[in-house]
Amino acid sequence: MTSQVIERWGSLSATGIGVEQVFGTPVLPTSNVPMTGNSLQMDPGLFFPKVQMGQRDLNIFPLYGQQKLSGSVSAPLFPSNGAELVVSAIGMDAAPGQGVVGSTPTNSTTMTSSSTAGATTILVAAVTGYVAGTTIVQIDTNTGTTKTSECRKVTTITGTTSPYTLTLDAALTYAHASASAVAAVVAPFTHTISQQNTLPSLTVEKNLGGYDSLQFAGCRINKLALACQSTNQEATVTADLIAQSAAVLDSPSPIAVVNENPFVFAEASLSLFGQTVAQAENFSMDIENGIKDTYTYGQAGPKFLTPVTRHISGKADVVFTSLDDATWGYYTQMANKVEGAVAWTLAHPNNGGTWTFNLPAIRLKTYTDAVPMDDVIKSSLAFEARLNLATSTTISATLVNSAYLGY
Repeated sequence: MTSQVIERWGSLSATGIGVEQVFGTPVLPTSNVPMTGNSLQMDPGLFFPKVQMGQRDLNIFPLYGQQKLSGSVSAPLFPSNGAELVVSAIGMDAAPGQGVVGSTPTNSTTMTSSSTAGATTILVAAVTGYVAGTTIVQIDTNTGTTKTSECRKVTTITGTTSPYTLTLDAALTYAHASASAVAAVVAPFTHTISQQNTLPSLTVEKNLGGYDSLQFAGCRINKLALACQSTNQEATVTADLIAQSAAVLDSPSPIAVVNENPFVFAEASLSLFGQTVAQAENFSMDIENGIKDTYTYGQAGPKFLTPVTRHISGKADVVFTSLDDATWGYYTQMANKVEGAVAWTLAHPNNGGTWTFNLPAIRLKTYTDAVPMDDVIKSSLAFEARLNLATSTTISATLVNSAYLGY
């Protein structure tokens, strides 16, 4: 008897993301991004040697060579949902001296002894106002690269006199010296994203209708595209990924999303050459990581997915003001080979979440004007970012949201 065919709803699908500790070792999703598309798929590398053996057929001996696992995930840009995509395309959240910082510190105390990286407890001098299961503490402050702040939730408090033991919900990333500052903090939390030569790898779970999942491990982002247009459309993020391996999961992971809205153009602001460009209409930016897949003996999938280059470019559409004005004359700034900076911000009101992207050194590559009969004149500015040798920075980002753990 033929088994019944049961259709699956596309609307019940989802994309889960988890940051891997070891490249290619799959992890469960730590977040889900409400997606508009997920095209991750496998190309098994089927080919046939072209041989002559008294037959006209081209396909005789089926062989399988380089297995390709690639595709894109597209989604609205949120403050929290899918933040791992942006962070993993740039480099690292909470690098040494740039740790996560909470708001409104209260009930300050100090550590009575040092702690090591990987520790899940700390000893403190006082616990006044601390509530197990509720209080989030910030440990240490950001000072150079020697002191790095971290935020953790306190799960238990033990001790009747000083020192008290705070058990934390996640292991510490950094070591902290005795007498380091500790304080209770609340949202929002500020994350500093810095570029790195080595990029994190992700496990991306493609949930098909809530029935099956394809789990893509060892994903690295080859290209990240960010955009925000002054239309009835949300700000968007599209990540082009290459994966190392894939597996079928008969039981998809649970789906959980942060209750927040994506950004829209009315929440965006653009600074170009040190001036706020209130007449900006559209902005887009591409981060290309030049991922090189390397295949070696013993496995069909790539052994290495290496970010060998970095290229950042973008485009802004603005209402035309002048060709040679000292502030708004972008044509003249391009012709005179002026270098400037870009800062692009999307901010929800009332501390609802903020993304800020900074490019300290950009040059205008092209300038074009649209001169329509039935609209205002608009200028399109294409730019290229370069490495600022003084700061060793091409791009950095700041994320303010409700997440107290680093990405």
